[in-house]
Amino acid sequence: MKGFASRSVAGLVFTCIASGICDRELAAQEATHLYVSPKINVTFSSPNENSRTPLEDFVVVRRVRGNPVVDPPVEKMPKTVRARLDAQGVSPRISMLVKGNTFEVVAADAQQTADHNIYVEWFNNSYRGFTPRLDPPLLFQRSIDRSEPGLMKIKCNIHDDIVGYLLVTEQGFAAVTDDDGNGVLNKWPAGKQSVNLFHPDYSFVNADAFVNGDKVLLDRSRLTIEISATPLQLHFVGLRKKESSWPNR
Repeated sequence: MKGFASRSVAGLVFTCIASGICDRELAAQEATHLYVSPKINVTFSSPNENSRTPLEDFVVVRRVRGNPVVDPPVEKMPKTVRARLDAQGVSPRISMLVKGNTFEVVAADAQQTADHNIYVEWFNNSYRGFTPRLDPPLLFQRSIDRSEPGLMKIKCNIHDDIVGYLLVTEQGFAAVTDDDGNGVLNKWPAGKQSVNLFHPDYSFVNADAFVNGDKVLLDRSRLTIEISATPLQLHFVGLRKKESSWPNR
Protein backbone atom coordinates (compact mmCIF):
# COMPACT_ATOMS: atom_id res chain seq x y z
CA MET A 1 0.00 0.00 0.00
CA LYS A 2 2.83 2.35 0.87
CA GLY A 3 4.51 1.66 -2.46
CA PHE A 4 1.25 2.31 -4.30
CA ALA A 5 0.79 5.63 -2.51
CA SER A 6 4.32 6.68 -3.42
CA ARG A 7 3.78 5.75 -7.05
CA SER A 8 0.47 7.69 -7.05
CA VAL A 9 2.08 10.83 -5.66
CA ALA A 10 4.94 10.52 -8.11
CA GLY A 11 2.45 10.12 -10.94
CA LEU A 12 0.60 13.25 -9.92
CA VAL A 13 3.83 15.23 -9.74
CA PHE A 14 4.87 13.92 -13.16
CA THR A 15 1.48 14.81 -14.62
CA CYS A 16 1.74 18.34 -13.26
CA ILE A 17 5.25 18.80 -14.61
CA ALA A 18 4.45 17.22 -17.95
CA SER A 19 1.41 19.41 -18.52
CA GLY A 20 3.30 22.53 -17.49
CA ILE A 21 0.50 23.63 -15.17
CA CYS A 22 0.89 24.21 -11.44
CA ASP A 23 -1.71 25.22 -8.89
CA ARG A 24 -1.02 28.92 -9.37
CA GLU A 25 -1.38 28.66 -13.12
CA LEU A 26 -4.65 26.78 -12.73
CA ALA A 27 -5.89 29.48 -10.38
CA ALA A 28 -4.88 32.14 -12.88
CA GLN A 29 -6.73 30.32 -15.65
CA GLU A 30 -9.84 30.03 -13.51
CA ALA A 31 -9.64 33.73 -12.64
CA THR A 32 -9.38 34.58 -16.35
CA HIS A 33 -12.72 32.91 -16.98
CA LEU A 34 -14.32 33.91 -13.69
CA TYR A 35 -13.94 37.68 -13.87
CA VAL A 36 -15.31 39.93 -16.59
CA SER A 37 -15.53 43.68 -17.23
CA PRO A 38 -18.77 44.44 -19.09
CA LYS A 39 -19.73 47.98 -20.02
CA ILE A 40 -23.05 49.27 -18.71
CA ASN A 41 -25.37 51.95 -20.00
CA VAL A 42 -28.16 53.24 -17.76
CA THR A 43 -31.18 55.31 -18.81
CA PHE A 44 -34.53 56.31 -17.35
CA SER A 45 -37.89 57.70 -18.47
CA SER A 46 -41.30 58.59 -17.09
CA PRO A 47 -44.17 56.07 -17.51
CA ASN A 48 -45.73 57.98 -20.45
CA GLU A 49 -42.49 58.92 -22.16
CA ASN A 50 -40.82 57.14 -25.08
CA SER A 51 -37.51 59.00 -25.02
CA ARG A 52 -34.73 57.86 -22.70
CA THR A 53 -32.47 60.07 -20.59
CA PRO A 54 -28.96 58.98 -19.52
CA LEU A 55 -28.80 58.37 -15.76
CA GLU A 56 -25.66 60.04 -14.41
CA ASP A 57 -24.33 59.15 -10.92
CA PHE A 58 -26.07 55.78 -10.92
CA VAL A 59 -24.25 53.42 -8.54
CA VAL A 60 -24.36 49.61 -8.64
CA VAL A 61 -22.73 47.54 -5.90
CA ARG A 62 -22.37 43.78 -5.65
CA ARG A 63 -24.04 42.66 -2.44
CA VAL A 64 -21.98 40.84 0.17
CA ARG A 65 -24.98 38.82 1.33
CA GLY A 66 -26.81 36.71 -1.21
CA ASN A 67 -23.77 36.11 -3.43
CA PRO A 68 -21.04 33.45 -3.42
CA VAL A 69 -17.92 34.44 -1.51
CA VAL A 70 -15.17 35.39 -3.95
CA ASP A 71 -11.79 37.04 -3.70
CA PRO A 72 -10.87 40.08 -5.81
CA PRO A 73 -9.07 39.04 -9.04
CA VAL A 74 -6.10 41.17 -8.03
CA GLU A 75 -5.05 42.07 -4.50
CA LYS A 76 -5.85 45.74 -4.08
CA MET A 77 -3.09 47.71 -2.38
CA PRO A 78 -4.13 50.60 -0.13
CA LYS A 79 -4.22 53.90 -2.00
CA THR A 80 -5.29 57.49 -1.57
CA VAL A 81 -8.48 58.64 -3.31
CA ARG A 82 -8.78 62.39 -3.63
CA ALA A 83 -11.77 64.66 -4.31
CA ARG A 84 -11.51 68.35 -5.23
CA LEU A 85 -13.56 71.24 -3.90
CA ASP A 86 -14.05 74.23 -6.18
CA ALA A 87 -16.74 76.82 -6.93
CA GLN A 88 -18.98 74.12 -8.45
CA GLY A 89 -18.78 71.87 -5.40
CA VAL A 90 -17.15 68.50 -4.73
CA SER A 91 -15.68 66.72 -7.75
CA PRO A 92 -16.20 63.92 -8.51
CA ARG A 93 -19.63 64.01 -6.98
CA ILE A 94 -19.30 60.34 -5.93
CA SER A 95 -15.92 59.04 -4.73
CA MET A 96 -15.47 55.27 -4.90
CA LEU A 97 -13.18 53.62 -2.34
CA VAL A 98 -12.23 50.18 -1.05
CA LYS A 99 -11.78 49.40 2.63
CA GLY A 100 -8.19 50.25 3.53
CA ASN A 101 -7.99 53.31 1.28
CA THR A 102 -7.38 56.87 2.47
CA PHE A 103 -9.84 59.57 1.44
CA GLU A 104 -8.82 63.21 1.00
CA VAL A 105 -10.57 66.42 -0.03
CA VAL A 106 -8.40 69.26 -1.34
CA ALA A 107 -9.33 72.88 -2.05
CA ALA A 108 -8.93 74.42 -5.50
CA ASP A 109 -7.23 77.49 -4.01
CA ALA A 110 -5.98 78.89 -0.70
CA GLN A 111 -9.10 81.03 -0.15
CA GLN A 112 -11.31 77.95 -0.22
CA THR A 113 -9.06 76.29 2.33
CA ALA A 114 -9.91 79.08 4.76
CA ASP A 115 -13.62 79.18 3.88
CA HIS A 116 -14.58 75.51 4.27
CA ASN A 117 -14.65 72.82 6.92
CA ILE A 118 -15.32 69.46 5.31
CA TYR A 119 -16.62 66.48 7.23
CA VAL A 120 -18.27 63.10 6.63
CA GLU A 121 -21.05 62.23 9.09
CA TRP A 122 -20.18 58.53 8.82
CA PHE A 123 -16.93 59.10 10.72
CA ASN A 124 -16.30 60.28 14.25
CA ASN A 125 -14.88 63.46 12.81
CA SER A 126 -11.70 65.29 13.73
CA TYR A 127 -12.17 68.78 12.34
CA ARG A 128 -9.47 70.65 10.49
CA GLY A 129 -7.50 72.88 12.84
CA PHE A 130 -7.66 70.42 15.73
CA THR A 131 -6.54 66.76 15.62
CA PRO A 132 -5.01 66.05 13.19
CA ARG A 133 -3.99 69.45 11.78
CA LEU A 134 -3.98 69.50 7.98
CA ASP A 135 -1.80 71.66 5.77
CA PRO A 136 -3.48 73.60 2.91
CA PRO A 137 -4.85 72.81 0.42
CA LEU A 138 -5.92 69.67 2.31
CA LEU A 139 -9.39 70.04 3.82
CA PHE A 140 -10.12 66.49 4.91
CA GLN A 141 -8.15 63.26 5.35
CA ARG A 142 -9.21 59.93 6.78
CA SER A 143 -8.11 56.30 6.48
CA ILE A 144 -11.05 53.94 6.06
CA ASP A 145 -11.08 50.63 7.92
CA ARG A 146 -14.59 49.40 7.16
CA SER A 147 -17.06 49.25 4.30
CA GLU A 148 -20.56 50.73 4.21
CA PRO A 149 -23.42 49.52 1.95
CA GLY A 150 -24.64 52.95 0.85
CA LEU A 151 -23.80 56.54 -0.06
CA MET A 152 -22.40 58.74 2.73
CA LYS A 153 -22.61 62.51 2.42
CA ILE A 154 -19.52 64.70 2.25
CA LYS A 155 -20.59 68.06 3.73
CA CYS A 156 -19.31 71.44 4.77
CA ASN A 157 -20.42 72.66 8.19
CA ILE A 158 -20.20 76.24 6.92
CA HIS A 159 -22.01 75.89 3.56
CA ASP A 160 -25.06 73.61 3.47
CA ASP A 161 -25.24 73.61 -0.33
CA ILE A 162 -21.88 71.84 -0.73
CA VAL A 163 -22.45 68.10 -0.81
CA GLY A 164 -20.57 65.15 -2.27
CA TYR A 165 -20.85 61.42 -1.68
CA LEU A 166 -18.59 58.61 -0.54
CA LEU A 167 -19.00 54.90 -1.29
CA VAL A 168 -16.80 52.32 0.46
CA THR A 169 -16.92 48.65 -0.56
CA GLU A 170 -15.24 45.58 0.86
CA GLN A 171 -13.64 44.39 -2.39
CA GLY A 172 -14.21 47.06 -5.02
CA PHE A 173 -17.13 45.44 -6.85
CA ALA A 174 -18.92 48.72 -7.62
CA ALA A 175 -19.42 51.12 -10.51
CA VAL A 176 -20.76 54.64 -11.09
CA THR A 177 -22.03 56.10 -14.37
CA ASP A 178 -20.81 59.25 -16.10
CA ASP A 179 -22.94 62.03 -17.62
CA ASP A 180 -23.78 59.78 -20.59
CA GLY A 181 -25.01 57.00 -18.30
CA ASN A 182 -21.98 54.83 -19.07
CA GLY A 183 -19.85 52.81 -16.67
CA VAL A 184 -17.83 49.59 -16.38
CA LEU A 185 -18.18 46.66 -14.01
CA ASN A 186 -14.43 46.28 -13.71
CA LYS A 187 -13.36 42.65 -13.09
CA TRP A 188 -16.60 41.45 -11.56
CA PRO A 189 -17.34 37.77 -10.91
CA ALA A 190 -19.23 36.23 -13.83
CA GLY A 191 -22.63 34.65 -13.31
CA LYS A 192 -25.88 35.60 -11.62
CA GLN A 193 -25.27 38.40 -9.10
CA SER A 194 -27.42 40.17 -6.53
CA VAL A 195 -26.72 43.92 -6.57
CA ASN A 196 -27.81 47.05 -4.75
CA LEU A 197 -28.65 50.25 -6.62
CA PHE A 198 -28.08 53.79 -5.35
CA HIS A 199 -28.57 57.31 -6.63
CA PRO A 200 -28.21 60.65 -4.82
CA ASP A 201 -31.30 62.15 -6.47
CA TYR A 202 -33.70 59.29 -7.29
CA SER A 203 -35.48 56.49 -5.47
CA PHE A 204 -35.94 53.09 -7.14
CA VAL A 205 -38.96 52.17 -5.00
CA ASN A 206 -42.00 51.27 -7.18
CA ALA A 207 -40.01 51.78 -10.41
CA ASP A 208 -39.87 49.25 -13.25
CA ALA A 209 -36.50 47.86 -14.32
CA PHE A 210 -35.40 46.45 -17.67
CA VAL A 211 -32.12 44.68 -18.42
CA ASN A 212 -31.22 44.41 -22.11
CA GLY A 213 -34.88 44.99 -22.96
CA ASP A 214 -36.34 42.37 -20.59
CA LYS A 215 -38.36 43.41 -17.57
CA VAL A 216 -36.83 42.12 -14.33
CA LEU A 217 -37.89 42.09 -10.71
CA LEU A 218 -36.76 45.20 -8.84
CA ASP A 219 -37.09 44.71 -5.08
CA ARG A 220 -36.91 48.30 -3.84
CA SER A 221 -33.24 48.94 -4.70
CA ARG A 222 -32.14 45.33 -5.15
CA LEU A 223 -31.72 43.58 -8.48
CA THR A 224 -30.48 40.20 -9.70
CA ILE A 225 -28.63 40.30 -13.02
CA GLU A 226 -26.52 37.95 -15.10
CA ILE A 227 -22.95 39.24 -15.39
CA SER A 228 -20.93 38.24 -18.45
CA ALA A 229 -18.63 39.91 -20.96
CA THR A 230 -21.73 41.12 -22.83
CA PRO A 231 -22.56 44.84 -22.31
CA LEU A 232 -25.55 45.58 -20.09
CA GLN A 233 -28.27 48.11 -20.84
CA LEU A 234 -30.33 49.05 -17.79
CA HIS A 235 -33.47 51.13 -18.13
CA PHE A 236 -35.76 52.37 -15.37
CA VAL A 237 -39.31 53.66 -15.71
CA GLY A 238 -40.94 55.75 -13.00
CA LEU A 239 -38.01 56.79 -10.84
CA ARG A 240 -39.10 59.13 -8.06
CA LYS A 241 -37.17 62.32 -7.30
CA LYS A 242 -36.05 62.45 -3.68
CA GLU A 243 -37.51 65.38 -1.78
CA SER A 244 -34.16 66.40 -0.28
CA SER A 245 -32.41 66.34 -3.64
CA TRP A 246 -31.15 69.86 -4.28
CA PRO A 247 -29.29 70.78 -7.50
CA ASN A 248 -25.90 70.32 -5.81
CA ARG A 249 -26.95 67.23 -3.86
